[in-house]
Amino acid sequence: RWGYSTNIAWWEIMSEIDNIGCFNKNDLNSTESQSVLTFEHLLYCYFKSKDPNHLASASCSNSSYNDDPNYNDDFYNLHKYGISENLNRTRAERVGHFINKPDNQKRPVIYGEAAEDIAELNGKIEGCDRISFHNMLWATTMMGCAGSGLNWYWAPLYYAGYFSEMGPLSSFMEGIDFESTKYISNEYKLWPLESFQMRDDNKTLGMGWVHDRTYYWYSVTKAHDTWGTCLGELDHDGGDPSDVQTCSDYIYNNVAINGFKSSFWRQHYYKFSWYYTSINPPLSGIPYYYGSSTQGTNWLGEIRLITPLMGQSYPDWAYKLNYIGTDKSVQNSTETTIITPVI
Repeated sequence: RWGYSTNIAWWEIMSEIDNIGCFNKNDLNSTESQSVLTFEHLLYCYFKSKDPNHLASASCSNSSYNDDPNYNDDFYNLHKYGISENLNRTRAERVGHFINKPDNQKRPVIYGEAAEDIAELNGKIEGCDRISFHNMLWATTMMGCAGSGLNWYWAPLYYAGYFSEMGPLSSFMEGIDFESTKYISNEYKLWPLESFQMRDDNKTLGMGWVHDRTYYWYSVTKAHDTWGTCLGELDHDGGDPSDVQTCSDYIYNNVAINGFKSSFWRQHYYKFSWYYTSINPPLSGIPYYYGSSTQGTNWLGEIRLITPLMGQSYPDWAYKLNYIGTDKSVQNSTETTIITPVI
């Protein structure tokens, strides 16, 4: 979107092809839909003949286009907007749909457009508070996408200074080898938390993001007294802003993540390293690093996360995990060391 930039990520052949007037979302085999798909494929072949070194794809706002069995684009380019508290989980469900396709249809997935918005708002939410951009960045990164989602409303983000939210995520990802290690994504839901997590094929490495899903634009703008001045009297899901529940401080110890080494015959342990996602964390020796804990799996290969303190100050945390082996001296699969913060 930066017109002066010479760095091209990919060619977007058509924007939201499924919203072209004659395209039939309910029947990909209709004459109208096939004419659009045929034309898009001609454009794709032309772009690749002129520039084979860049990815090319048409984007869509509905999964129907991407479900065409003859889909040949280089990746799945998705768009998803909304204002619901469930928005990122809806995005994750769409990503899961594509990454679980048959091998001959598997391609990278990315959100080429993503924002908290409905038509009549025109980007107001994104400009009122950084929380929407913050949540979208971390959630889309951890749900199995080929990168974090791209926000449509770059102007209000830029002028408000919200692009600084990329700093903690960039620091967190430094040193992670995505080229030689294949990661599998997973989602866990437990009110009021949502957790997006990835692990490698060998069950030795992983990373994730745990978030209090009540902490999003609707509750934050109310808590910061920016509702009337920034958003006006927007009615959300039929509710009144005065009904918003404020976040309380707590530590969670029942967030289960699965797919790791089973402790059926012997105990397996993982080290968790926790990281702040805030742009202004307390200073420590390692950027954004908070502390660590060691936790064992149960016989199902599940790990019950024990989070650092969550609440209004820190409504979300990111973590990395590494397999550290077995320890026969500890018999209880749920035993854990206390998280030691680094000051």
